[in-house]
Amino acid sequence: DARFAGPARFGEADDPVALVVRGHAAISGAVAIQGVVSTGSMRWDHAAPGEGFVRGATLVGGDYAGNGAPDFIHDGAVLARLLRRSSFVRVGGSWKDF
Repeated sequence: DARFAGPARFGEADDPVALVVRGHAAISGAVAIQGVVSTGSMRWDHAAPGEGFVRGATLVGGDYAGNGAPDFIHDGAVLARLLRRSSFVRVGGSWKDF
C-alpha cells in the first residue's frame, strides 16, 4: 500500500515516472503525476478540479473511489518517453478490453 498527499509532484512531461503499487493507493489533495500509475485499487480524496491529475496512463486492477475530482489524461507522448527511458516491454496478447 502507498499514501500520497498533496501538494506533491511526481515526474515531468520530459522525465515521467512509473509508480507501481501492488496494493491500495490512497491519494489526497493536489497530487500531480506525469507517467504511469499501476495499482490494485485507488482512492483519491480532496482534489479540486484541475489540481490533482495523472497525465500518461492509470491502471487500476480493482476498485476506484473517492470524493475528489482528479483528472485522468491519457498522453501517448508521455508514455512513449517513459518507454524509451525504461525497460518496459509490451507482452503480445496480454491486453484484454472487456
